[in-house]
Amino acid sequence: KSPYVCVDATGVLVQAKEQCQRSHFWVLVAPDRHVLYRYSARHDSKAVDHLLAGYKGYLVADAHVVYDHLFKSGDVVEVACWAHCRRYFFKALGSEPELAQHALGLIKGLFKIEEALATAPRKKREAVRQTKSKKLVDAFFAWRDQQAPLALDGTPIAAALTYARNQRKPLERFLDDGRLPLDNNISERALR
Repeated sequence: KSPYVCVDATGVLVQAKEQCQRSHFWVLVAPDRHVLYRYSARHDSKAVDHLLAGYKGYLVADAHVVYDHLFKSGDVVEVACWAHCRRYFFKALGSEPELAQHALGLIKGLFKIEEALATAPRKKREAVRQTKSKKLVDAFFAWRDQQAPLALDGTPIAAALTYARNQRKPLERFLDDGRLPLDNNISERALR
């Protein structure tokens, strides 16, 4: 019944007869309602199907391939996490500090706006996102499009720019619905 849920997984070592095996704990968060934990022996689409059986709505998750099949029908809509995007640019600070800092500055601006909207009602969030956040998102992607052809393949900045390009639509989704979060940090915190 939640209009959106946040999901994440973390690998764990599980004792077995011969050697430890890698398995996963999943968390599914319906904010202000429920936090659900599940275990699976594998990190695959079958585990995702079991966790999200029958769900229709927005899914806030990292860009892992195990979720991709859910988005094909349109019943589940992908919402990407700006914190994940930000991590790619943090990794690029050592090799391309000026470019990485520019991207991080724009992303930081988005988080500052969201911080100010933390208790705002949905319609107010939508209005502010359209007037303020959209400008930053547009500037970020215009800059990304300008920098991408200049980035050397295999570098951290190229990886960051590619991630942003591949996730553009899901990263922009928060702009249109005031209920959607900017990031998936709620599920990551729940896993800790």
